[in-house]
Amino acid sequence: MSYVRRNAIYEQEQEAALQKALERRAQRFRDDLKARDAILAARAKQASAQAKRTQ
Repeated sequence: MSYVRRNAIYEQEQEAALQKALERRAQRFRDDLKARDAILAARAKQASAQAKRTQ
């Protein structure tokens, strides 16, 4: 196998690994946003309930 061919295969493998890492990072980001939204919703619900109690 020539050096050029080996280098091309290596570059393809590196590209695939980077793409996979990017996809994992994007999924983690989406999961973090969902968790943040759930926390904010819980805080809003708690504040609403507390406001009703003080009225």
